[in-house]
Amino acid sequence: MVIPMETITLIDESRKTIEASLLLTYYSEEYNKNYLIYLIDNDLIASSYSKKNNNYIINNDLTDKEFDMLDKLIETKLGEIDV
Repeated sequence: MVIPMETITLIDESRKTIEASLLLTYYSEEYNKNYLIYLIDNDLIASSYSKKNNNYIINNDLTDKEFDMLDKLIETKLGEIDV
């Protein structure tokens, strides 16, 4: 299965750039947050993000409930892809 992905560049606090493959974005009304789900070196990562001063700030500190919600979302989205 091939999933088309957009490449994004992340910059960490030490200004190191990291290339990632964006799988999807999602807004949750329940948590009032935006989320990214992306791959870095074959590791699947979920983060919330917000915009501040023309930059997007990524937060990896998600609750277990947020991870569960995103896990279900990933399963649903992968089920929609024709193989």
